[in-house]
Amino acid sequence: MRCIERLRRIFYDRTGITFDHKRHFFAIKILGFMQAKGIDTCDELIERIDSGSLLDELTQELVVSQSYFFREEQDFAFLLHDIRSRPTFGLKILSIPCASGEEPYTLAMFLLKSGIANFSILGVDINRAAIAKAQRGVYDRRTVKRVPQEYRDTFFEPCSEGYAIKGVVKDCVDFRTKNLFAKDFEELGRFDYIFCRNLFIYLDANFKERALQTFWRMLDCEGVLITSFSDYFAKAPGFDTIVYQNKHYYKKRCDEKGCMYTQWWNG
Repeated sequence: MRCIERLRRIFYDRTGITFDHKRHFFAIKILGFMQAKGIDTCDELIERIDSGSLLDELTQELVVSQSYFFREEQDFAFLLHDIRSRPTFGLKILSIPCASGEEPYTLAMFLLKSGIANFSILGVDINRAAIAKAQRGVYDRRTVKRVPQEYRDTFFEPCSEGYAIKGVVKDCVDFRTKNLFAKDFEELGRFDYIFCRNLFIYLDANFKERALQTFWRMLDCEGVLITSFSDYFAKAPGFDTIVYQNKHYYKKRCDEKGCMYTQWWNG
């Protein structure tokens, strides 16, 4: 069990995801992964993770990327309200974790349907298999059943496997496999809005703060961080809280010179 704990710590250090309350689940997944790969000892697995050859596959095993179309629709109403309250051109949106693409595609469909043009959306997830599915843009009938009929008729086309996202939507969305806590993550650029829903619930206080700092730096002045009802953090340094229809949103705080925030506040 000591070796399993070492693995849990390694995974936490690399991804920020903690299994403190799911140790049994973590151990079962690790043992199953080792058996599937023909790995006899934890030390061998750690050595192969350190060499960079297995971390990606292990992440796919441990991180279940799930989403669905039109989740928490209230956020889209807020997005449209905020967009219309300010001049925008070349709007940029980040969706992380984007799982298999349902969220960024929903955003693109919603904005197109609302008459918003000149926008781009980047979907990011740590799970390479989920990103491959997102890039393909094909979903079974059960998944697409959640999509309102008017959207289904306009933005999907039937195919043998269910429904495929039309090119007019796919042209608005790009996808990347990235770890939020990787050194080069901020090279993805700057954004007007960051959708990060149902990630903070998997992070401890340390990684929550690191994620907030990263998002603050990646948001343009007065850009907005949109989280889920399930996500919680006691403090959001660098952000002003906006309440819209009884839900909290986080707008990047800027001074008169633009975006020169110098320190996290203490409360």
